[in-house]
Amino acid sequence: MALTMMTVGHIMTMSHMSTRRNQQRMNTREALLKAAHELFLQKGNDFTMQDLADRVGIAKGTVYRFFASKTDIFQELVLKVLDRLDRLLKKLNKNKSNSLERLLGMGHVYIRLYQENPREFALISELDFLTPGLGWAEETPSKLGERSRNLKNQLLQYIREGQEQGLIRRDLDPTLTSLVMSQIVKSFMQSIARAEQNAKLVPLCGFSAEQLIQELFDLLRRALSSEDIRS
Repeated sequence: MALTMMTVGHIMTMSHMSTRRNQQRMNTREALLKAAHELFLQKGNDFTMQDLADRVGIAKGTVYRFFASKTDIFQELVLKVLDRLDRLLKKLNKNKSNSLERLLGMGHVYIRLYQENPREFALISELDFLTPGLGWAEETPSKLGERSRNLKNQLLQYIREGQEQGLIRRDLDPTLTSLVMSQIVKSFMQSIARAEQNAKLVPLCGFSAEQLIQELFDLLRRALSSEDIRS
């Protein structure tokens, strides 16, 4: 009986120690991500792994136990931003009545993310740093690649549904349209986010960023809508 009690106690102690180690690892990982975010806001993607180690107060080699490269860190930071984007999109689906409004709403959600925190939004601009070419992210076997595919497929679904409902022009190729639309919105907002980050955003010909954004979506609505909707 004594031996059994000692064995149970030993197992419980080992389990407790393992739980503590796992919690410590999680805490260190989150501390690294938080520090990387802070460094990004200060230096863009020019910070080094040594900068990150110094900020957290650990050895540089320890950083590599959690992240193999700076690219891995940026992917994790971008995923956190995409988590917020997903939550906003779920609210959108409840409030929009048709596919055309949901399609345009995806762009508005993207912009709302920027308006809430322009400097954090700039992380999405680093997808250019992460991805060497159009479509690369969607083909990457990673969490970021999966999320990129999901967003792309959702956009494509709204276009197809809108065509079936007679809301979106049927002469448009859904795949090509989804790609062009996503690149237009992404490039437009990235340029604004980068300008904001560098404190260089000024009215263009007397128009504010909000006016430019609204005009972009008015143009997209007119370009996508079927003749019945435009008339």
